[in-house]
Amino acid sequence: MVLRGTEQYLCMECLQVVTNPICYSCFSKHISSWLEYEGAQSYIQARVFREINKIIRKESLNKDQCILCNNNFINMCSFCFYSKVERIMEKLDIPSQVIGDFEDLFIDKSYKIQDEIIMEQRTFSIEINESYLDEEDSEDK
Repeated sequence: MVLRGTEQYLCMECLQVVTNPICYSCFSKHISSWLEYEGAQSYIQARVFREINKIIRKESLNKDQCILCNNNFINMCSFCFYSKVERIMEKLDIPSQVIGDFEDLFIDKSYKIQDEIIMEQRTFSIEINESYLDEEDSEDK
């Protein structure tokens, strides 16, 4: 998705501007290199990538190509991609120390804080809407 009048592309997950236009394939290569460096066994790597392939969108509305491989289109910001991988690793019971190292290396803390604030705002909005609906139900009775 392109913002009209600009060349800025939006992440298909969070709809924020993609500032690091790298494709899912190149992101995956970074993770593969890191897993090898960490000494992860090949069956663990296979499980991680099997799960990544299940949940990562490979289509894109963006026309820009990856700045690393120049082959694939970008469809997700690095924060969304790496956050999805982090959740996959948690689901697969990867040791918390390894996940912490992954988070330190790949996930920008400022985005993580921003994501937490957005989630709090959504929760607050839902709570307000629910209380409003409860008030309407009370008035109808």
